Amino acid sequence: IFEKFEIGRNFGTKLWNAARFIQMNSGEDTTITSATGLELDRTLLGADDRHILLRLNAAIENCNANLEKYRFNDAAQVLYEFVWHQYCDWYLEYA
Repeated sequence: IFEKFEIGRNFGTKLWNAARFIQMNSGEDTTITSATGLELDRTLLGADDRHILLRLNAAIENCNANLEKYRFNDAAQVLYEFVWHQYCDWYLEYA
């Protein structure tokens, strides 16, 4: 059971470090109070940005499908895999 707590702790640390990295490397105020009406100018996105957005959309669809089936562990695993391996390990470290 301690291993599960360790995995959760490591994931929380990964999220914290990712948020700090983004905050430290953005040259402007990154405070977002609401995502409602938030739009991206897709002409400003690079290939890596488009790729991570495609992966994010796939993760969202997969997570929602698992939640609709009450498969909470599978939904959590989808989030974990996307955040850890796609967003942090690939996208942030590549940037």
